[in-house]
Amino acid sequence: QTDVDTTAQIRKEILADADMTTDARNVKIITLNGHVTLRGPVNTAAEKSRIAAIADRIASAGNVDNQLDVSTAPSSN
Repeated sequence: QTDVDTTAQIRKEILADADMTTDARNVKIITLNGHVTLRGPVNTAAEKSRIAAIADRIASAGNVDNQLDVSTAPSSN
């Protein structure tokens, strides 16, 4: 049950952040035995850092495996 609560709390804080893009709001948060894995695309390195900071605060640093990918938009050239 605590894993479910941890995931829900991280998701709630990500959704509460008005600056997060749709991609950031839809990242996968997997919590197993207190260890959190973050997966999926985000638009900027700043979003990746903010999501990781939220997860670190809730699950405690060292329990977070940040596998988020920063999407690179195709160049217009």
